[in-house]
Amino acid sequence: MTSNGRSTTTRDLWKRTRVREQELLATIALMKKDNKAEVDQLKAIIKERDSQLSHMKHMVFGRSTEKKNRSKPSQEKQSKGHIKRTPIF
Repeated sequence: MTSNGRSTTTRDLWKRTRVREQELLATIALMKKDNKAEVDQLKAIIKERDSQLSHMKHMVFGRSTEKKNRSKPSQEKQSKGHIKRTPIF
């Protein structure tokens, strides 16, 4: 029996459970919507940072340095301190 003198029936319990279930489903849907906005915002930030990183890498390294060195092998040897010497006999 409840405080008002009526007994709680199975049907009443089912109705209250169903109402609570609907409330919780609405809460879950709202939380998903809120989190989706945050996830989308974070993805946009990551995309922006990737772009900035690519730009910085290009500023620091420019085009591939290997291609530049391969096209001028004689300068590469001179820049490393190698000097071509002829033997003295």
